[in-house]
Amino acid sequence: MLMLRNKWVRLTIFLWPGIILSCALTAQELQLHITPASEDQDAPLVFFLSGDGGWVHFCQPFSDKMAQLNMPVIGIDSRKYFWNEVPPEKAARELAPVIREYLKKWNRKSILFSGFSFGADVAPFIYAYLPEDLKEKIKLVVLMSPAKTTDFQVHYIDMMGMGTDSYSNDVMKAMDAINRVPVLCIYGDEEKPIFPQDFSHPNIKVETVSGSHHFKDGDGVSKLITEAIR
Repeated sequence: MLMLRNKWVRLTIFLWPGIILSCALTAQELQLHITPASEDQDAPLVFFLSGDGGWVHFCQPFSDKMAQLNMPVIGIDSRKYFWNEVPPEKAARELAPVIREYLKKWNRKSILFSGFSFGADVAPFIYAYLPEDLKEKIKLVVLMSPAKTTDFQVHYIDMMGMGTDSYSNDVMKAMDAINRVPVLCIYGDEEKPIFPQDFSHPNIKVETVSGSHHFKDGDGVSKLITEAIR
């Protein structure tokens, strides 16, 4: 018998022989946004973390565009998932089984690991904690409108566009640590990228598309991604 206690809850769990308890969240519990594609198994599966505003604006059109290009999408609503703090090691532990499940379900051999806004900020940190078998399948990391710093919890002030981008977790440093696959950063040309104009890096490429932070140029974004993943 296993007894778990805290100030509020007493939970008793009986462990019978042959029964294994798992703390992994199910796909239903994660409230995934699933966008399937055709049976072209050579194209990668896309794992996509939304911005802190939730699954709005750019997210579903982006997923639909990827699916049209034969890349099915597992989408995470970051506003819901990161409403309370989720350290990157915990996120990687919870999300890895879901990625494996859909790799098998869709019979895909590779992954495009991506995020938008807040999702782009936390994605490099989550990548660092993914199991090796999944890292080996990632062909490209796509970060759309990443900020300089991040926290692992959404904040109302940031959702309102009034944040100061002064958290303790350095996004560029986390990007720099990704050295086994290319990193593509995309901004709208009305935004101010976090990179200096003369930025040069052997593994990080910075591109722009027309528009603002919410990326209405879906064709431009998808073109950059398909060119980078070839």
